[in-house]
Amino acid sequence: IIKATIKEKKDFGIFVDIDGFEALLRNDDLYPLNADELNTNDEIEAVVTLIDNKENRIRISVKRLEKQKEREVLDKINGDDKMTLGDILKDKL
Repeated sequence: IIKATIKEKKDFGIFVDIDGFEALLRNDDLYPLNADELNTNDEIEAVVTLIDNKENRIRISVKRLEKQKEREVLDKINGDDKMTLGDILKDKL
């Protein structure tokens, strides 16, 4: 998990600063955050999904971070059983 500071918003995503390195957070990797509610200099948490040394690009994802957190919670609940959140909530819906 990394902390990133929003530097610039574009139509396709948000450029952030990670300790002096620029990274891209694409709009489809932004969920559950809303781009309209984010401002320059806001800090967000995400995970790194791509480091391309040839093109000098870094890509991050909040969406993948949320899925990772969900998986960790489910692993704690399930132990060795491999249930999904849908399996757990099926009886509740």
